[in-house]
Amino acid sequence: MISCKKNNTSCPYSFLNATATSTETASLRDSLYAHNIYSFSADASGFFYTIIHPGSGDSATAPCSQVTVSYTGMLLDSTIVDSTAAGETTSFDLGQVIGGWQTAIPLVSTGGEIVVYLPPSLGYGSQTIRDSQGNIVIPPNSNLIFDIKVVAIKN
Repeated sequence: MISCKKNNTSCPYSFLNATATSTETASLRDSLYAHNIYSFSADASGFFYTIIHPGSGDSATAPCSQVTVSYTGMLLDSTIVDSTAAGETTSFDLGQVIGGWQTAIPLVSTGGEIVVYLPPSLGYGSQTIRDSQGNIVIPPNSNLIFDIKVVAIKN
């Protein structure tokens, strides 16, 4: 018996196209300055970033671009809230992640590295993020820093 499998090429994701308020953006900028962080660029959506290395391969172009990264996420006081293990990576479709990542990751190519400073509305907003033991990892309305190294992109 021969079976056929329908090839579904439609993408179930869309970009969030979120934008931070001017109040959030100003508060984030002031917080960065208070933590002696002065060198960054501004994105129109309201986050700040520093491109450490632009990369030289493909860039993510769509919500269903599969992205492989290693990363470290921190609060502004440098408390690590999430990361890939040393030498490990994680993969996802770009449309599956927080709004700030959806906009920031396409700013670099495969092999690139970017540090992203996100206001709450482009991160986890008013959600409280807890670990598996129920401890608060990311308090509500937190500004976040992510150091993201893009290992591979498949469009």
